[in-house]
Amino acid sequence: MKSKLVLLAIGLLVANKTAIFAQSRTEKKIEKVGEDIDKADETLEKGKNLLDLFKKKKNKQDEEGLTHGETDPSVTGQEPNKGNEVQNPMPESKKKVEKEADSIAQDSNKLKPGDIHPDAVMLDVDGMESFNGGAARVTKGNATALIDSKGGFLIPFNKYWFTPMFDPRSQNGIFVTSEYVVGQAEAKNHLGFANSEGKIITLQKPFVGLGHDVGGYFLQEATGGGNLIRYFYDKTGKMFSITNFDGSDINKGVNSWGYRQLGPLFLYLEQNSKYGFRDKNDRIIVKPQWDRAENFTEGAALVGQKNEFGEIKYGFIDTSGEVIVPLKYSKKPESFSDGLAKVVSNERVGNTYQYYYGYIDKSGELVINSKNFESPGMLFSSFYHGYAFNYKQVLNKEGVIFSSNVFLRDHGIPEEIIGTNDIEYKPNNVGNGKMLVSFKGNQTDRRKKYFALLDLINKRTLFYWYADVNIDYFDSISGLAHVIEYGDKARADFKREGFINEEGIFMMVKGEAIKW
Repeated sequence: MKSKLVLLAIGLLVANKTAIFAQSRTEKKIEKVGEDIDKADETLEKGKNLLDLFKKKKNKQDEEGLTHGETDPSVTGQEPNKGNEVQNPMPESKKKVEKEADSIAQDSNKLKPGDIHPDAVMLDVDGMESFNGGAARVTKGNATALIDSKGGFLIPFNKYWFTPMFDPRSQNGIFVTSEYVVGQAEAKNHLGFANSEGKIITLQKPFVGLGHDVGGYFLQEATGGGNLIRYFYDKTGKMFSITNFDGSDINKGVNSWGYRQLGPLFLYLEQNSKYGFRDKNDRIIVKPQWDRAENFTEGAALVGQKNEFGEIKYGFIDTSGEVIVPLKYSKKPESFSDGLAKVVSNERVGNTYQYYYGYIDKSGELVINSKNFESPGMLFSSFYHGYAFNYKQVLNKEGVIFSSNVFLRDHGIPEEIIGTNDIEYKPNNVGNGKMLVSFKGNQTDRRKKYFALLDLINKRTLFYWYADVNIDYFDSISGLAHVIEYGDKARADFKREGFINEEGIFMMVKGEAIKW
């Protein structure tokens, strides 16, 4: 009997322990299920938030799509708004562009140079030119128009004739224009110019001769008694006149980068064939005394004077007319650029036809001398944001020469794509520190090369793109450049034309031409 009681107690104890263990496991399972439910709730909430975000973005794109549709349509690939009773059929060229943009829009992080931005605008034009001060000239048939950096019309077609640009880097948003004449293909009646805000500036003086842009101004020629009066207009329409302004060579004072900016003083030629300078009030600031002179750049102007033997010696003056660099150079120096001017000596390099040269500062001190170069005959450009260039090497202001490969690598171009071929450098508008470079690299395609936009101020690369393209200068106001991309077969096979931003992405594209 006693043994039965012991066995019964042991059985009850085991059963109790088993129940406790099972309860513990059940509680853990319940806790685990609870955690899973919490995670599922959290995931569901995130999904709802993401769905709401997409809905908001879709609604916003629909609204923007309607706005764009009022002018030049934005290539967004959105469905037309339901409220519009009449819908214009979408051109096949636009459908093609939108299809490509839609595939990119699925993941904006995949955008790379040469891609079309999801919000790109298709332009129904035949021709386009580089942006200039935030505006660009476009053509369709014989008509011309001005557009802004978003592709909208500043001045529509068939209102004025805008002449092709001479140099978009130096016009400062000035577009020479005429009025259309009924029955003629192009305009003949001269009117004035338009600025990059779309404002038409009418000339204040009777028109004599051909007006044109020069050094950031519109120049109008007119006569005044025995003197030649030239009227200058800035882009706002403010006018001033310069008597006997020397317009025989508007590129006087241009450095090797080719920028033409006039002021603060204006070169004029007296009847005794001596040069002096006037200000915007037509007051003589520097009396006519020089046999040679060029326009001011960076506060200094090149001047020359004959000695007793009839030889011209060159130096520089400041805006007060004081000589800051003695007139001792027989060969004409270049104008100042980035604080330095290139000067050439009369001493030849060995038995060659090349001469030693160097760079002076505005005190006339020779700060860089080519005699110190390993190859003294190696020529470099004017300086631009700390550097001077040739096709193989780069020179800094300390007189140190290094390879273009090192220069590109230090600005973020992968060394493995650079190769050993020549480099072409194209600086943009003075002041913004951007430079477009192109190089063949290690690729074998004879038509393609790398194009890269460098930021010299921040020492970085904004984009590089391997393609067969023509890229014009980037406009410092709009940040856009005109581009023609060629197809894979031949140069006659156009793939795309439009405007890219400073990341190499197409923000505007030209629609396909009518085939019949």
